[in-house]
Amino acid sequence: MGYSDHIKQFLNIDLSSMRPPGFLKMCEGWASSKHAAVAHRRGWKAVSQCPVCSSDKFKPCFEKFKVSIVQCTNCGLGYSTQIPRFTEDVYADESYLSEMEQSYEKNCAYRKERFGRERVALIERYLPEPHGKKLLDLGCGTGWFLECAKEAGFDIYGQELSPALAKWTSRRLNIPVWDCDLAKIPGEMTFDVMTMFDLLEHVEDPVALIRMVKVRLSPGGIIVVFTPNLDAYSISIMREHSSLIVPSEHLTYFTESSVRMLSEKAQMSIEFFCTSGIDLGDLKAYYDELNDPMMARACERLYATLQPVIDAAGAANHMRFILMHRRRSPDVSPGVYRA
Repeated sequence: MGYSDHIKQFLNIDLSSMRPPGFLKMCEGWASSKHAAVAHRRGWKAVSQCPVCSSDKFKPCFEKFKVSIVQCTNCGLGYSTQIPRFTEDVYADESYLSEMEQSYEKNCAYRKERFGRERVALIERYLPEPHGKKLLDLGCGTGWFLECAKEAGFDIYGQELSPALAKWTSRRLNIPVWDCDLAKIPGEMTFDVMTMFDLLEHVEDPVALIRMVKVRLSPGGIIVVFTPNLDAYSISIMREHSSLIVPSEHLTYFTESSVRMLSEKAQMSIEFFCTSGIDLGDLKAYYDELNDPMMARACERLYATLQPVIDAAGAANHMRFILMHRRRSPDVSPGVYRA
């Protein structure tokens, strides 16, 4: 696929909506308050091995709030060397629900139109007849994606570890939203689609989660994962100043090689892989913070023509992949397909 093809297929983003003035400062404030909440409650525990491959060999990446982020030299996974002892200390915070409500009210319509429909379209490549298919969105938050899935014909369910947010979303959409671990969801239920949008990075043991999700898949079902990409162009420049580097919440930072290792450990096949992001938008926000208007304007103006190249190079700040049960036929090898 040539450059012009990537430009034609690229879906633009309204940077004024997604990266408003003060965006990084706002994200930094939230991250700092969550970090402080953990420290003031039940504190931290050390991580000495890679959460995916269990190697103890790593190289340093950067540090934020005095927490070191390192990268496994075996599989390429980035991970925080200190994580909350209890995740509830992050998500049970009284301000968490109000933050999510504000986010929903602020740009829900735009998120649904720009991102929700795109996600549904990706799922429909593998499940072209969604009517009656069960979809469980893990870490569903305010449920704006579930609204899009329902409009497409899916039977929708949610899971959200924040009890207050789960209750709020359940009432709003009139659907089951469980505030417990997947293992505690009624055992007889299976799903045709299980989605994890910006969830996997929050999990202490991602291999265990994928294995648990795999058990709940219906025959022919898929797992759809969106997660930050440590190999992102913007992170290579912004480093710990990236809004994606949040030690109290983001416990792992995947790369393509670590996704391969994850799929191997879970005995799943990777049916689809690509990166897609908002790197130029993040860099615009970064240069705004540095009071460098010339660079900020350049990032904004180049977004629609340079971001597609970053995406295609596998260097965008988010990755997307789809997992299925591993094929049993020895004549068919699991493949990695890009958009």
